[in-house]
Amino acid sequence: MFLKSLLSISVTVFYLFTAISSLTVLIFCLLQSGVLQISSAIASSTKQHHLFPLWHLCGRSLQMEMVKKRRAPDVADESGGPKKECQEPTQSSRPDAPLASKLRKKINAEPGPPPAEPCVPDIEDWCPAGWQQVLENVRSMRAARDAAVDRMGAESFAADPQVVTPELARLHVLVSLMLSSQTRDEINHAAMTRLKAAGLSVPWLLQVDQGQLAQLIKPVGFWRRKAEYLKKTVRILQDEYAGDIPPSVESLCKLPGVGPKMAHLCMNIAWKQVSGIGVDTHVHRISNRLGWVRRPTATPERTRLALQAWLPRQHWSEINLLLVGFGQQICTPVAPRCGDCLNFSLCPSARLSPKKPKR
Repeated sequence: MFLKSLLSISVTVFYLFTAISSLTVLIFCLLQSGVLQISSAIASSTKQHHLFPLWHLCGRSLQMEMVKKRRAPDVADESGGPKKECQEPTQSSRPDAPLASKLRKKINAEPGPPPAEPCVPDIEDWCPAGWQQVLENVRSMRAARDAAVDRMGAESFAADPQVVTPELARLHVLVSLMLSSQTRDEINHAAMTRLKAAGLSVPWLLQVDQGQLAQLIKPVGFWRRKAEYLKKTVRILQDEYAGDIPPSVESLCKLPGVGPKMAHLCMNIAWKQVSGIGVDTHVHRISNRLGWVRRPTATPERTRLALQAWLPRQHWSEINLLLVGFGQQICTPVAPRCGDCLNFSLCPSARLSPKKPKR
């Protein structure tokens, strides 16, 4: 009986000693190598003694959780706000910095999403080959100036002989540009004609009912919203600019419904100041077709930045009217008339067309 008890005590002491040894190994690894080496140390210990499978499982879980956290791009803010990028501990605050650095390099080497397109896709020392000849050909094709934009665009309201004051002419230009978005020139011109017949001016816009104004500009695109924008804009003009329109791109862009395209066109047409290129859908489409942007652009605003990066400033004032009329008559959105274009042999997009130039 005594030997049996002694043997039982010996086995208990052996198991206790093994547990203490495993715990000592775990603490040692924690201090020396960091959390990521704990699981391997525990696995080695348990493999030798076939003990503590639960600890081994916990070590593997710890390792997997650490890797997942390091791979995660960001975490949600506790307050429910926007996500913030995870901050890695510095080398001074973490004993396993060398090992963590290797893991970071391995994770960062994995392929991620492609980088976003930069705001300015062109550089100043780049320009498209043969652009001077292309521009001269467009001028030749637009010599008649008989496109819809020539007869009914905002420029026609700036030169209206019936307008008696420069302030009123500038107002007509601004209103015409505000109505022109998502609207054909013919519809926009008809709406402006109705407004002028009703007495289009700052005092008239202040007193006219918004519903009546909406009916006058209908059917321009988004006519209800544009009527609201006009009522808000004329109040700003009266209170802040003494009935005139703002004299800068920055102040024009603060008006409801006015973006960079309208602002630059308004500065050019109404104030006779070249502040930038007005890029609408025609200029955006044609610039990409001609290869006048270093890389294809997705929006008119990026096209504007791309053009301004290389096109000499003396051409900025004419380029909008030239390309808009060219887009209405020759380089149309659907089925462009490449066979009638003088730039057939110079345009990279014309080579995709089966038509040949007429002789």
